[in-house]
Amino acid sequence: MNKNVSGIHVPQELIDEIGSVAKEDRKKKSAQIAGRFVKQVKSMVQGVHIMPLGWTDVVPDILGHADISV
Repeated sequence: MNKNVSGIHVPQELIDEIGSVAKEDRKKKSAQIAGRFVKQVKSMVQGVHIMPLGWTDVVPDILGHADISV
C-alpha cells in the first residue's frame, strides 16, 4: 500500500508483523492488528468505521480483539 496508494503509510512494524506469519494466517493476523488498533483508540473516539473489503467474516473477530461485544 505504501507504494501503490497515494497518501497511505503503513508502518514497517505492521508490515513485518503481518509478514511474520504464514500466508494462510495473514487474514487472522490482520484482524488481530485491526482489533488492537480499535482497542487502543476507542477511549479517544466516538466510533470507528470498519471497511473489510470482502473480508466481512473477520469483523466479529476484530470487535472481539477490541473487547467490543455485539
